[in-house]
Amino acid sequence: MGQKHQSRRATRLDTTAPPRPTAARAGGPDRVEGRSTEVGRQEQARSLLITGARAVGDPTALEDAIGDLVMFGGTAAAGDALLASRVATGLMTEELDQLYAHGWQPADVVHVVRRDRGVRVARLAAAVVMEHGLSQRAPARAPLEWVAQLESMGSRRLADVPATPGWNVVGHIGSGLPLWESWSDVLTLIAQWLAVVPMERLLPVPSSWPARRAVASSPRSGGHDPKKLVTIRALLAKAEASGFAEEAETFTAKAQDLMTRYAIDEVLLADPGDGLEIRSRRVHVDNPYAATKAQLLAAVGRVNHVRAIWNDQFGTATVVGLPVDLDLSEMLFTSLLVQATKSMTEASSVARGGHRPDRAPSFRRAFLLAYAQRIGERLSEAEHTAQSQESATRGADLLPVLARRTAAVEREFERLFPITTQSRATQVDARGWNAGRAAADRAVLARGQVDR
Repeated sequence: MGQKHQSRRATRLDTTAPPRPTAARAGGPDRVEGRSTEVGRQEQARSLLITGARAVGDPTALEDAIGDLVMFGGTAAAGDALLASRVATGLMTEELDQLYAHGWQPADVVHVVRRDRGVRVARLAAAVVMEHGLSQRAPARAPLEWVAQLESMGSRRLADVPATPGWNVVGHIGSGLPLWESWSDVLTLIAQWLAVVPMERLLPVPSSWPARRAVASSPRSGGHDPKKLVTIRALLAKAEASGFAEEAETFTAKAQDLMTRYAIDEVLLADPGDGLEIRSRRVHVDNPYAATKAQLLAAVGRVNHVRAIWNDQFGTATVVGLPVDLDLSEMLFTSLLVQATKSMTEASSVARGGHRPDRAPSFRRAFLLAYAQRIGERLSEAEHTAQSQESATRGADLLPVLARRTAAVEREFERLFPITTQSRATQVDARGWNAGRAAADRAVLARGQVDR
């Protein structure tokens, strides 16, 4: 990918916590510094939660903090037993608002929590994110891409999911996990969200949503010819399912050919007077070898006139381009990643040339890097051929339109990322590199082998 975005960490762990109340855990006075008992206990619960969040990473301190929370709930009156859970829910909602204000989106939140804290804490994060969206009437107010992210976290359309009045994390705390582990998850999530690191703001945030969203056709471009998208998806599905590298490469090359022609059609259909609609979105890349996998995304993006930049801290790539180009690039990247992973697993499990199978991370990383580079070269060949044929068919009017697209993408990329750094080249495992190029290079990319 070659570029990384630099962002500054703004940690608020040391500034958010109020002073710890002096009331005893049990049997404390009816007033805490002149406040009513209820308000005082809310302050005490909040202080215990902040203290617990700051203890994450120190097992002994965390155990003490959880013990305080359990004792706090155990000594509460009957109507107050869930106070700590309600305060925790409110605190997480506040911090989620802060994340959104700093450019985060629902899918970013869950992806980073899963990457840093594991699947179980990510499920808790997804529950909080979903309830927040419902409380903000996201189905009627949020950008459709925001709604799509929320819907990806559940099994139903968001519009069919009712908000839960008074929802709080007690459902997680009572979900069958030991009480200690449940509170550990809650405190871990609070700690994660208390450290706000800004992202680029790519969509309107909840505080700026209108009372009702303007009518829009789709969260993604959809394009003017959905049938072509169906054909492209079918070709990529065949490539993923194929057990033969040559056949898979043929299907992939044909898909790139159709993608180039489809994208050109979309650019030409755009109204020149309205300007080109340049969008940005984040692509989440999972471990292992996330940064190396991102090289494949960058290679696909370059061929399809999309700029990409990698954020290693979050495991996200931001891609900038026309909506149709973003859709096609993401679709092709997902398919190629499946194919690359399959080829890498096979290559690292088979002994070749008298060598034992090599499952070392250095081998696999080199394999993916070489695969990305060579696939990029071959896709570029397919794209160049298709574009040349389109230029011959459409005449001299095509080149200025394509140049206008490139310039518009560059302007938006520079606006979003005025400061970038180049990633350094590193030495790679020679066997892995050679195996990766061979896997990407075995095919004869004969366009005529697949019918349109």
